[in-house]
Amino acid sequence: MSTPAVISIRDQGALELIRVLLQQGVTVRLRVSGISMLPLISEGDLVEVSPVEEKKLRRGDIVFFCDQQENPFIHRLHRCQSDLDNVLLVQTKGDACAWYDPAIPINRVLGRVQRIMGERGATDLRAPIIRWRARLLVARTTSFFLLRRTVKMYGLF
Repeated sequence: MSTPAVISIRDQGALELIRVLLQQGVTVRLRVSGISMLPLISEGDLVEVSPVEEKKLRRGDIVFFCDQQENPFIHRLHRCQSDLDNVLLVQTKGDACAWYDPAIPINRVLGRVQRIMGERGATDLRAPIIRWRARLLVARTTSFFLLRRTVKMYGLF
C-alpha cells in the first residue's frame, strides 16, 4: 500500500484536487491548522481522510467538509436531519468550539478522518473504543446543549 501524499489546502487548487481524489477513492493526508478539535487534534497534526459513502456516516465521526463559502473544516458529526425539501443535512461541531456549525447538505462532506498522526503518536479512529468514546462525547454535548436551552427558556438560575 502506498503512503498518501501530504497536501496543504492553502496551495492554489488544492481543495479541488482533494475533492477529486476523494471522489476517485483515494485517501489523502492533510496537515491541520487551527485548534477547533483540541485536545484530540492539534495544530500541525496530520489527518488521514478517506472517502466515505453518505449512508455510512455516523454520529461521532470526524469529517472533512466544506461550508457554503467553500471553507474546509475538520469537525465532529453531531446529527443528521432532513429539511423541508427532504434534503439530508448534517450538523457538525469542533470539539473545542462552544457552538454547532450551521447545518450543511450531506453532499458537502468530502470524507471521514480515519487516523490522526501527531506528536503523541498515531490514533486510529476506527478502533471500537475510540468510536464508542466519540458517540459518548456527542451524547454528552447534546445533553449539555439541551439542558442549557431549558435553563435559559425557564429562567432557572
